[in-house]
Amino acid sequence: MDCDLSETFFFVAFGLFQCGVWEYNTDLFDASTIERMAGHYQTILEGIVADQDQRISEVPLLAANELRQVLVEWNDTKTDYPRNKCFYKLFEEQVLVNPAKTAVEFEGNQVSYEELNRKANQLAHYLKDRGVGPNVLVGLFVDRSIDMMVCLLGILKAGGAYVPLDPDYPKERLSYMLDESRSPVLITQSKFKSDLPKSDGQVVFIDSDWDSISQMRSENLVFDSEQQRPGPEDLAYVIFTSGSTGKPKGVQVPHRAVTNFLVSMSQKPGVSSDDTLLGLTTLSFDIHVLELFAPLIAGAKVVIVSRETALDGLQLAEVLAQSGVTIMQATPSTWRLMITAGWKGMKRLKALCGGEAFPRDLVGQMLDRVENLWNLYGPTETTIYSTCYQLKNADGPILIGRPVANTQTYVLDAELQPVPVGVPGELYIGGDGVTHGYVNRLDLTNDSFIPDPFSSTPETFIYKTGDLVKYHPDGNIEYFNRLDNQIKLRGFRIELGEIEAVIGTYPVIKQTIAGIKEIGLGDRRLICYYISQNDVTIDVGDLRSHLRKKLPEYMVPQHFIELEEFPLTPAGKIDRKVLISREWNTSAQEENYIAPQDELEVQLTEIWQEVLHHKPIGITDNFFDIGGHSLLATQIISRMNNNIGVNISLRSFFQAPTVADMAAIISQQRVEEADSKDIDRLLTELEELSDREVHRRFQDKMLGNESKK
Repeated sequence: MDCDLSETFFFVAFGLFQCGVWEYNTDLFDASTIERMAGHYQTILEGIVADQDQRISEVPLLAANELRQVLVEWNDTKTDYPRNKCFYKLFEEQVLVNPAKTAVEFEGNQVSYEELNRKANQLAHYLKDRGVGPNVLVGLFVDRSIDMMVCLLGILKAGGAYVPLDPDYPKERLSYMLDESRSPVLITQSKFKSDLPKSDGQVVFIDSDWDSISQMRSENLVFDSEQQRPGPEDLAYVIFTSGSTGKPKGVQVPHRAVTNFLVSMSQKPGVSSDDTLLGLTTLSFDIHVLELFAPLIAGAKVVIVSRETALDGLQLAEVLAQSGVTIMQATPSTWRLMITAGWKGMKRLKALCGGEAFPRDLVGQMLDRVENLWNLYGPTETTIYSTCYQLKNADGPILIGRPVANTQTYVLDAELQPVPVGVPGELYIGGDGVTHGYVNRLDLTNDSFIPDPFSSTPETFIYKTGDLVKYHPDGNIEYFNRLDNQIKLRGFRIELGEIEAVIGTYPVIKQTIAGIKEIGLGDRRLICYYISQNDVTIDVGDLRSHLRKKLPEYMVPQHFIELEEFPLTPAGKIDRKVLISREWNTSAQEENYIAPQDELEVQLTEIWQEVLHHKPIGITDNFFDIGGHSLLATQIISRMNNNIGVNISLRSFFQAPTVADMAAIISQQRVEEADSKDIDRLLTELEELSDREVHRRFQDKMLGNESKK
């Protein structure tokens, strides 16, 4: 084929003496793109001639060389790793190499590799005696601490799999997760005794039961038989994610997948024994695996921060500066939280960003603050991260990269046929990161995990992500959006169908649609649109309380909008795009509105209205009921501290979520500061008086001595 690369492209189709001309806008397309399109057209014509009876969807589009590129060459990720080892064994190897080195640090307390291993072994023996073994799920209801690390390793060493239970979740949700897991043992801390979800299993208190646990043997477990010994296909943990049917679903992750992931991450982006990683992610979010275990298999250190610190940009920045952290992983929302709080960056820091789409403006801000920046992508079902990409500038599309070690990515159409480079399609993921599906949900597992059509190995599966992506000519992948009603909000994965199902249980709701709307830069909020039965007035406060009993706080909508009817598409379906794009009134209801009473309340109200994009705000309006969340709370605290000259902590803000309450705290703080200044002034005056009195007495004494002479 001959080709004029500037504006026209001539070709001869399947040997016939016919000529075609491609005309294209050179501002929109380059020559290589047109060449590919011409090749696709020729492949289609050849395919039709070769088999005129085939379905249109079966007609090939990609030429053989292009098909080989997207299926084979870009998926050539085979890398050696200890595939027959459970990943905690890699930690035990580091114990032999670095026994005295600090493994974990939390709030000034440290534990060495040897001590951490000893305590984990004692707990493992204790759990093994209580029936924990391969594929036995153990509920873990603990706060962030060194004890948390002992529990994680102890469960794994006993052969079991841990099930994270977030203390912030509603009891009803936690009880459902325990029932689904059929956990015979629940590990917790004494402080949560009154908050425990209902469980039929034995409860182990890692703190108050430690006297008994510490009597157990401290050496690594030796299993009596092959059946008792955990293997690479046995479960390491089960993470529950939001489910579209109204109930969370548990993803079953085997050791093989975790071992491959951790070894892959140690190579790229890279973790060495000289590194210190920050552990700030809740256990119910699977990216905690990288923070907590990647350093332990590399001989590095992990610095765990408290739940409160993880939500406070100022405290996070302080920990980074003081603890020598070299690698930090966080969602874009958390990175923005720190920047909003005034974080100037750390040039030695390797920053990993994952959990949700990486906004372009934030990429630019991050590149100015860190040594190198990585964008990581992956669903829980394929073990945390499946692709990675080092970002070096904020120009052009923000890519999610290419598959990590022993992972395959496929961009397919609705008929599971590969699509050409540059053409959007759904992303499917295969390889050693693919998990074992969902706990007790064979139907959902079969829908999402399908036999791998491109593998010659039997019983291999690929996962249907529901993400719309496309390949770039260099093999890197660009993410666009979801193909369903799943969203990511501040790193949390949310099925809008689950929210709608729970809202639908409220007695006077006729119909509801949940969605997400961007209110300001980086400020995305959950919105609930609803139609009430027989025009009954809904008590939004009561509805919100109803939801908080069933859903985690991050899944409770910030705004509730009542409508008479929903917009419909020509096909008669609810038009979500039109619904979400509508403007809506954020004004407080007049009968509940109380205006600010003094200058301080006026200042606070103005700050709140600016940050929340909500006007007017009454002094008794609850911050968290009018669109607020922890990340916005940090913005308000920063502005209050800078503009009003106060020193308010995040904990104080949570305790005083109205303008009136916050004004009272600030006023009290000012009184105490004034009293303190008065006391300091009086002490200074007394000191001066005392000094003068001493001087007078000294003079009197000297004069007396002179008179005697």
